[in-house]
Amino acid sequence: MSAHHIQSRTRRHDLLQIQFCFFALLCLGMTPRAFGDEETSPGTALTNYGEAIQRAGAQGLARPEVENWIKRLFDAGNGGEDGPLSTEALATARRLANSIGAWADSSRIVDRELAIHPARDLDRARLCAEAGEIKRNLSRKTQLDANRKAAIEAFSEAISITRELSQETLPQADRLSNVVLYAIWIAELQAECSKEPEKRRSLESYRAAREEYAALLAAHPEPVGPLAITRWTIPKIAAREAIHALTIERYADALVALRAMAGSTEDLVIPSVCIQEAANRLPVQSRRDVDGYVRFLDEWLRDAVPDDHICFVRWALAEALCAQGNSALARPILADLRGHALFAFDKVEPKALEEGTGGTYSMVLRQLRDIEANEGDIDEALATNATYLDLYPNEEGLVNEAWNFAKQHAAQRAAANSAIDAPSRTNWRRWVLIGINVGIVTVISWLLIRRSRKPRPAGGPSPPLH
Repeated sequence: MSAHHIQSRTRRHDLLQIQFCFFALLCLGMTPRAFGDEETSPGTALTNYGEAIQRAGAQGLARPEVENWIKRLFDAGNGGEDGPLSTEALATARRLANSIGAWADSSRIVDRELAIHPARDLDRARLCAEAGEIKRNLSRKTQLDANRKAAIEAFSEAISITRELSQETLPQADRLSNVVLYAIWIAELQAECSKEPEKRRSLESYRAAREEYAALLAAHPEPVGPLAITRWTIPKIAAREAIHALTIERYADALVALRAMAGSTEDLVIPSVCIQEAANRLPVQSRRDVDGYVRFLDEWLRDAVPDDHICFVRWALAEALCAQGNSALARPILADLRGHALFAFDKVEPKALEEGTGGTYSMVLRQLRDIEANEGDIDEALATNATYLDLYPNEEGLVNEAWNFAKQHAAQRAAANSAIDAPSRTNWRRWVLIGINVGIVTVISWLLIRRSRKPRPAGGPSPPLH
């Protein structure tokens, strides 16, 4: 074999060895534990994160590269052996994700935490509650029922585990308070679902939460823990229940909830305010059961204790009667509101009258004006319209509409008056002409009679006949 061939084979052999070594190094570099990679250890990841926080603080930064550390801590906790350091790495990653509202990341992390902590103890109950909070926030961002149902399931498991805990693990007051709070969150989530069955089921959940709260207060003077911080009370739960019931047109349930608020002295926990808020969420024009809405409002007004906002409920009844086609029944309600409720409306909507830009009282005037015009009482309609223009001169679109109404109906009234006056003017002319004709005939007759009675000269011949 020639020296040339030997040299060539040697070079090829060396090249193959170099390629093999490079490939081996590449594989080792891609292996997570290669060369003692610091991110494979939860402990190392936590240590490095602590050092990064110190460096960020020295540089005047609030926190170091949050998104990057969420991933690194999650990978470390997820890839390491289950233990306290993995748990701490995952919890740190979750807290970072929560701090920036990265709810999808938080949801993924807490699911992993639950997977490695199957024991039904206090820690799992708290993790389930945390998962419910995270998935609830995620559902509000995505508006997906799937996220709402996941949150409901997490809170339901938190309730189940909490009920099982002993007095030594968690005092009874804390257990009952937590159960009430989780039950409220479940009702709220069901109310936010897009499907009717879930929306209706929320009414049962609200009622169950109120019953749980009553049991808590029967055993303890006041709530503790997160329930005390959130300041939920039985009347506040009933208020949410009533608003939701009215929004989904469950009028009998709404009456039950409103009556549960009776005697409440809490700010804004007022039945009339609940009815007004529900009317804002679902106007009468969008309601399928307007007849049921009218019956509900009428029954509530018969039994309700008047409050500062009761004028809004009366307005809602009048508006519903008009939508029902009963403007004759709505008119006296609107007329009474026009005469007696200006200051009641102004008390709860002070900016409307102060700024002259309209409010509920302005809608009362416009609705009444239109009914008066439709029933032919043009003078009253114009007077009501003039009151509206005097009170609310600064809302350009509504003012223009009111001016057009005034012009249109003033012209109609003038035409009607002209039509009424026309026959009387025609009769006057006719009698004048008749009087003139009678006068002419009378004068001619008188002249003829006078001429026929003129005396003839004595002894003379009669005048010749022509």
